[in-house]
Amino acid sequence: MFTDETIVRIAEKYGVTTGQVLLSWGVQRGTSVIPKSEKEERLRTNFKLLKFDSEDFEAINAIYKQPGKNKNVAFHLGYVDGKPGIFGWTYEQLGWDYDYE
Repeated sequence: MFTDETIVRIAEKYGVTTGQVLLSWGVQRGTSVIPKSEKEERLRTNFKLLKFDSEDFEAINAIYKQPGKNKNVAFHLGYVDGKPGIFGWTYEQLGWDYDYE
């Protein structure tokens, strides 16, 4: 994801790192994010979150629709309320469109 052209374009637009884009997107969509770094400077930049406009936010959300990019975790781990799910969440709860038929 750090080299995805959409992520790189948005990082350049805001003048930040691709890691900051990904962390900010995760927080903005309500996902718990856990950044990892041993470098002090990177730890500092991880705290600087962005607020994306709707166009950029939706562009990141749509990355999984690109050929070769997959929204799935390779399999589903069970069912939630009769629907396939991952770690106790339905695809809709994760923000993914899913055709159950």
